[in-house]
This record gives sequence, structure tokens and C-alpha cells, in this order.
Amino acid sequence: MAENNLTTSWGKPVTGEKSTFIALLLSFFLPGVGIIYAGRVGLGVVILILTVLLAAVFVGIIFWIYGMYKAYKMCVENNRIWADYLASRA
Repeated sequence: MAENNLTTSWGKPVTGEKSTFIALLLSFFLPGVGIIYAGRVGLGVVILILTVLLAAVFVGIIFWIYGMYKAYKMCVENNRIWADYLASRA
């Protein structure tokens, strides 16, 4: 199979479809893990650490919600790029 050179806006190679449901589910139970699943390990770890450190205050909830949103958006972008690639090969 030929290399496709598709990348997301954050530089991750797109090799297939990512589940937005799984990203949201992971982020719901472990903030930041959905972002790691979507391909941004550093950002996911930062969100996870900040959420844990700030869990005692309201700010932790903001990072938790942001993590779910970001994981969803990252998977949507990945899937759009992958769908465009597949459509161009048809």
C-alpha cells in the first residue's frame, strides 16, 4: 500500500478513521485520554495532570469538559481528512 502523506493540523499522520464516541467516552472517564487516543499525547497528558491537580476546585471541571470537546474535534478532523483521501482514490 502506498504511503498517503495525510496529516492533521497538529501534524499527526492520518492512517484511518478514529471513533469520536470512543474519544468522548475516554475523555469522560479519564480527562485527556481521549486526546491521547486522537493523537496528541502531550496535550492529553497536560489536560490529565491539570484536571487531577485542580479537581478540588471548579477549574478542574473546565479542563474535563475541554478535554472531551477537544478529543471529539480532533477525531472529526482526522475522519474528514481520511474520508477525503478515500474519496480521492475512488
